[in-house]
Amino acid sequence: MNRSSISILLISIFFVVIISFNPGFSPDSFGYINAAKNFNLGCFSDIAVNSECLKPSLNWHPLYPFLLFLISKIGFNYMLSIPIQSTLFVISCLFCASSLKKILYKDLPFIIIYLSFLICPMTVQWHRWMLMDSFTTSCSLIFIGFGAEIIRKRNLISFILFVLSLIIGYHFKITFLAFIFALLILTIKRFPLNNFSTIKSLIAIFLVLCVSLAPIQIRHLYLWDEPLFKRFPTNNKAYAPGYYKWLKTHVLSESDMVLYLNPLLSDNLDRILDYPNSEPYINSYIDKENLLAAKKIIFNRGQESKLNLSELDDSKFSNLSSQILDKKNKIINFASLNFKRAYIFLVDPPHEWQFRKAIEDSGLATLIRSNKLLSLKGMKTFISVEKIYILKLCFRYFKHIYRIIILSLSIFSMLIPLVNYNEKFNLKKDIYFRNSYLFSLFCISVVIPFIGIHTISIALEQRYVSTIFPFLTALSLTATSFLLRYNSESKKTFQT
Repeated sequence: MNRSSISILLISIFFVVIISFNPGFSPDSFGYINAAKNFNLGCFSDIAVNSECLKPSLNWHPLYPFLLFLISKIGFNYMLSIPIQSTLFVISCLFCASSLKKILYKDLPFIIIYLSFLICPMTVQWHRWMLMDSFTTSCSLIFIGFGAEIIRKRNLISFILFVLSLIIGYHFKITFLAFIFALLILTIKRFPLNNFSTIKSLIAIFLVLCVSLAPIQIRHLYLWDEPLFKRFPTNNKAYAPGYYKWLKTHVLSESDMVLYLNPLLSDNLDRILDYPNSEPYINSYIDKENLLAAKKIIFNRGQESKLNLSELDDSKFSNLSSQILDKKNKIINFASLNFKRAYIFLVDPPHEWQFRKAIEDSGLATLIRSNKLLSLKGMKTFISVEKIYILKLCFRYFKHIYRIIILSLSIFSMLIPLVNYNEKFNLKKDIYFRNSYLFSLFCISVVIPFIGIHTISIALEQRYVSTIFPFLTALSLTATSFLLRYNSESKKTFQT
């Protein structure tokens, strides 16, 4: 065992230990625990009230609560899920890094590839939380790893495991349906359809895929009678499709969701009545007139015990949203709204951040939202707040800059096939170039549909980015490796 292998082993052990001894819980964590307990009641839904099974939430699929249920069934505490998910993540990083090293990143040290996935600022924080996000990130890494293996060498076993990783990921979260596009691309590119035995095997695999994915969706449609990807609350009392339709006309970010969705989930809609008709409570997609109309509906709403917002009042929000959507330039506004959501979802710009009360009270939050942090007043205010908040803000700015760099390199990677190279390099006939092209296409076919699903369904929580950041990290490494190779070829050409 060489020094590099020993370093990787020690880093991996240290990572699992640190994560395992710093567990985190959120409201969703307790929701998952309740869902796990409900398996004992025979409930295949996410939540139950007074031992009565309720309709499932489309946001949550059953695999993570079921894993918690199994942990408790064999006599362990639910917290055991944290060392399990952190260990699985480490193994997934090793597998993904090893697979990519073989086909694309021969110019990069293995430890650099491994650490790029392991300590990615966008994903590392979620592995200590009792949430599904660590598992979805691991499924993404395994999916990438088997995708790379298929690009390197056609292998039916790898393809079966590739499909299986998608199925498992889907049973954690519905948005893994976006991965099907990547599956189709690799199938078309790597498996010639002129071989009858190959065709039979692929048909069998796709039938297994359909049979595996369909039951949960059929059940959701049967119980809710609603279309795919329509976002439902985990709290059944907060079911309000008209209100969600209104949210989709103007919500841009997780901060907006906190402002306008949380009051519905917590049965505290009166909170919205206190919002001033100014930033950050309105944006270019919701004007004062619209917000006042919404406040009027909330102020005059009827009381109903079964729902936080009655069906009649919910229909009023549906009508209000229809008035907004019927305005001129509907298509342009829709495209603009979703493009801005996608940008905020990926980049997380400072003006969309949520801040603790101490930061808000100090006036620093207002200065950050107005891009005045570097002004004299901004720097004085920044220095005056507690050191712990300064450190947290610095880390958040670091993550913001990191996102921009990763996205820039990812975009470059996407453009690799379009660049016109000097014929002396002969890269268009090079297997490395072909692999780079196919792998970039593979990643893009996941990232774009995934972002589309999240922006249209307003599932804009920043932790959801962790599922696709392995793809963006892989794209950025592809761009880095390609630039190193290009530079090496340029030097050789210059010397000759």
